[in-house]
Amino acid sequence: MNHVKILDLWLDFTSIREKGFDYFNKSLLPLGKNMTNLSIHCPKYEGPEGNFIKGVIESAPSNLPKLKQLGLYYEKRGLTEATK
Repeated sequence: MNHVKILDLWLDFTSIREKGFDYFNKSLLPLGKNMTNLSIHCPKYEGPEGNFIKGVIESAPSNLPKLKQLGLYYEKRGLTEATK
């Protein structure tokens, strides 16, 4: 992942669970030191899925020092006051 500059995560049709996101956050994301753009596409940003995605977003600044653009794209209006 050292050579990856742009990463689009399409989570619409995946069944990634907490363990998968935890591994991604702690093991894979830190390898993207040269990544400048990260986009996360998900069907909703609420409930357990929202917590996993929130973990990716929160860990991105410390794991991706060259990150210039972070995009979050979702189809449903699942934002609550807590997730905002």
